[in-house]
Amino acid sequence: METALLLAAVALATVACPALAWIQRRRGRSACCVTARTDDRAVETADLPGLRAKRAQVEERIAALETEPTRHG
Repeated sequence: METALLLAAVALATVACPALAWIQRRRGRSACCVTARTDDRAVETADLPGLRAKRAQVEERIAALETEPTRHG
């Protein structure tokens, strides 16, 4: 009985890992622990003018959204 339970647990783990990775990829996420976003941030921190330009774009977008009339009201 113990052997059957052990084999069932191993079989479940063998199927679960690739299944979860497949689900994550379908959702558009990285299937492994190290994400591309972490790599992007490392590159961005070395480019101060690029960060400032991106910051300006974000601030412009925030200002546009704040002045935009609300659609929910």
